Amino acid sequence: VIFTNESNIERWKKERQKAIDSKIGRLNSFIKLVKVPIQ
Repeated sequence: VIFTNESNIERWKKERQKAIDSKIGRLNSFIKLVKVPIQ
């Protein structure tokens, strides 16, 4: 049970990190898109 729980937590962390990374990536690309015309 503990092993299964740990692997589920690891999977959840990875999914969460992927979601955060994709959000940051989208935010960065949006910032670049906005900054280029301003400069």
